[in-house]
Amino acid sequence: MDDLSDFVPVQLDDLAAQVLDVTQPHWKDTPQAEGRTIHIQKLFTRPPHIDGNPSELRRVLINLVINAVQAMPEGGTLAVKTGQEAGWSWVSVSDTGIGITPEVRARLFEPYFTTKKEMGRGLGLALSMDIVKRHRGEIAVESAPGQGATFLVRFPVSQIGSASKDGPRDDSHGSLQTGAAHRVLVVDDDEPLRTLFSRFLERLGQDAVIATDGRIALDLLQKERFDLLITDLGMPDMSGRQVAQR
Repeated sequence: MDDLSDFVPVQLDDLAAQVLDVTQPHWKDTPQAEGRTIHIQKLFTRPPHIDGNPSELRRVLINLVINAVQAMPEGGTLAVKTGQEAGWSWVSVSDTGIGITPEVRARLFEPYFTTKKEMGRGLGLALSMDIVKRHRGEIAVESAPGQGATFLVRFPVSQIGSASKDGPRDDSHGSLQTGAAHRVLVVDDDEPLRTLFSRFLERLGQDAVIATDGRIALDLLQKERFDLLITDLGMPDMSGRQVAQR
């Protein structure tokens, strides 16, 4: 039986808003630099809380949002919505992109199956499915070639602490938790990932300092004090493992 001790009540509206924030480089910055526009539609209806691990659920939505953006090479509309039905709360991610054939749709959640040329991305939807199943949820896909795609993820309404309608509502569960500010050194040679880490840490109330390669990071570490180091492992000239060992 799965250990669910890490589950807390999660508000899907908060989760979706966080994901749109941290994925902005994918749906705004990079497309604009390439001369295309991704329009954003949001419809958040404050459905009942669900029980879950916020970090894992964010990972699922981030994967769906990035996939949706990649399905719109000419630009389009990314829609993120939430809602509820009997006993369930749901979130959907839709795009107006190239769509999915029935043959591909039947294999979407197979490990290592991918329609992308890049290596290393074939586990995204398979892992997302595993996470959703762990949360006793379901994923449904609607798509047709040339008509975009919609991924709808739904979960049972919370059984461990949904706020009472008559009492004060605590929406801290499932939200990014803030605390005392710490200095975090982020090392990555990939600009979109650096931006994503920086935005995410700032939302946590932390002080993020960015280094674009290992040697710059070592120079910073010699001159300044940091509480945490987050580093990419595969970088040219000096690897993240070398930075961490030093």
